Amino acid sequence: NSGDVKAFIDGASSIATGGIDMDADQSSRTIAISAGLAGATGKKGIAIAGSMSFNQIHTDVEVSLGNITTAAGNSGSVSMNASDDSNVVIVAGAAGFGSKAGVGAAFAYSDLQNDVRALVTNVSNLKHTGLFEVKARTDTDVVTVTGAGGIAKGAGGGSSFGLAGTVSVNLIDNEVIAAIDNSSTHADSTGNVVLQAIDNSYFFAFAGAVGYGGTVGLGAAVAVNIMTNEVRASVTNSDIDTTGQFKLLAQETATVTSISVGGAGSKKFAIAGGISANDFTNVTQAYVSGGSHIDVDGLVEIKAIDDTQIVSIAGGLSFSQKGAVGASVGVNLIDNDIRAYVDGSVVISTGATTTIQADAGNLIVAIGIGGAGGTKFALGGSVSINEITNTVEAGVRNASTVLSADTIDISARDNSTMVVVAGGFAGS
Repeated sequence: NSGDVKAFIDGASSIATGGIDMDADQSSRTIAISAGLAGATGKKGIAIAGSMSFNQIHTDVEVSLGNITTAAGNSGSVSMNASDDSNVVIVAGAAGFGSKAGVGAAFAYSDLQNDVRALVTNVSNLKHTGLFEVKARTDTDVVTVTGAGGIAKGAGGGSSFGLAGTVSVNLIDNEVIAAIDNSSTHADSTGNVVLQAIDNSYFFAFAGAVGYGGTVGLGAAVAVNIMTNEVRASVTNSDIDTTGQFKLLAQETATVTSISVGGAGSKKFAIAGGISANDFTNVTQAYVSGGSHIDVDGLVEIKAIDDTQIVSIAGGLSFSQKGAVGASVGVNLIDNDIRAYVDGSVVISTGATTTIQADAGNLIVAIGIGGAGGTKFALGGSVSINEITNTVEAGVRNASTVLSADTIDISARDNSTMVVVAGGFAGS
């Protein structure tokens, strides 16, 4: 599934209007369901069921104002908004019921790329009397559910095997950009200049598997989520003059909830495992660079904020009349880059404060439980690996000039938190 949504003015020699209002909006619903079912009731019946779901969803949403010789004829506000509000539901399931063997396997793969951009490029003398806003935002919601069951009760006292496995893999690569490049505003412009790039996506991934067999029961579930987003609000090689305020905001607030649970039961031996792995390497930046000149009467704010969250639950539970093993593994890694800065440019507030701020407030909640019960042997355990290694920077560099009538506040903070619960139990 892919699509382009674009609203633009490009190559006009001049603009004379009472205001500019441009919107590019993507709002879609995608539902993908795959299922497999098999049954074999004979004494030696073997049932194998499987399902696979491959989903590639790419959207390109852009609003742009470009290559305009002069836009001094505008006598109103300028509003440019690009937004994506997509909802995706992916379900894959399989169940096998057999006397000798029951096998169920489900696999789901999704590759999600949302490029959302609001751009002003190569525009000279853009006049605004009122708000000048350039905003890009994505609010994508994705739900992925995979489940599998393998049941074999056995017939006539013979051996039987129940095997079930699920794998869910989700790749998330959003690009959200609000930018002014190689452009200038008219000296008589009034009102605030606001650039915002915000990613507010939510992803839910569930993988579950249950296997039961008279001789062996095996249930394994794996959920993998990889996020590599870029969120940027920037002004490059541009001159901005206004009586109002100047605000840049790049904000990443994506949340991933990942649940993987494996269950198994058998009269003789049962093994169950759940694996949940999540890796975030996002880039969130707000900056003024490339010889830009910002001269405003109001306050100046340049902010980059990352509040991404991971909620990870992994479990493996098994029970057997003889031997049972239950285990869980959770791996959660966050290595984000958050920067707010002025680079080789001039930023002046003639009547208020200037704030350059980079904040990280990431959260990892990791829960792992492995449990087993068996009359002769039982082993339960969990492994949880969690790491946050952010780069958070706020600064002024490369011969820049920052002047303010009031205070200049430059701050970089990392207030990330990890809550980890890992345990195992066994009874024999």
